[in-house]
Amino acid sequence: MRCKLALFTDSMLAVPLLQNLFNQNRLACIVVTENQYSPETAQLIQLAKQMNIPLLSYDSAQESQLFLGLDESQANIGVAFYFNRKLSDAVVNYFSEQMFNLHPGTLPQYRGRTLSIGN
Repeated sequence: MRCKLALFTDSMLAVPLLQNLFNQNRLACIVVTENQYSPETAQLIQLAKQMNIPLLSYDSAQESQLFLGLDESQANIGVAFYFNRKLSDAVVNYFSEQMFNLHPGTLPQYRGRTLSIGN
C-alpha cells in the first residue's frame, strides 16, 4: 500500500513539506483547526483549493466527520507540523501508530503542543 499522508497544519511554514508531498503524490489531504482561521490558515485553505487538495477541519467535538474525510482521502499516515491543537487518542489511533509530530523547536524548552498518546 502506498503511503498517503494527512498533513495536520495551521502554518504556511508547512508549505515546502506540503509541496514536496504533493509532487510525490503522497499527500492525501490537509487538516486545519476548525474555527481558528488565522490569516495564515486562510492562505493554506486557498492554496489547498488552488492545488485541488482535499481539505479537512479538526474539531474534537466532531471527530467522526474527520474520520469520514480521512477514509475518503485514503490517508494512512498522519503528520502534525505546526498544528494548533492537541490530537485525541482516537485520532492518533486512527493511523495505527503511524502518526508523527514534526517539531522544529529545541526540546524541551520549546516543546509546543504534545500528542495525546495513551494518557
